[in-house]
Amino acid sequence: MLEEYSKSATPYDFTIESIIITANRWEFASEGIDIKNVCAEINLFEHLDKPYLTANLTFLDNANIGDNYQFTGTERVQITLISSDERDDAGKNTIVKRFIVDTVVNAAKI
Repeated sequence: MLEEYSKSATPYDFTIESIIITANRWEFASEGIDIKNVCAEINLFEHLDKPYLTANLTFLDNANIGDNYQFTGTERVQITLISSDERDDAGKNTIVKRFIVDTVVNAAKI
């Protein structure tokens, strides 16, 4: 008999390990840029009509990333989360999600 999994997850059950942005045109940063420390908000969406996840990502550019790297779309974003639930042999459950930037909604200098 299968047991029903009834625990609901909250945002506090996860820790962001890294948010790496890469682009083929960034020759001087081929390993990517980790924006984990400047990320203000991540919204993940699951659609009934789409076979993939979508997301919105907001970050504060305190490190002047936008001055050094041009964001035009087609960048790749890899978000690595660690769940405090169901640990592996190393003591953590790692979740990796990969996205491709389709649209830059807003970029503003203040």
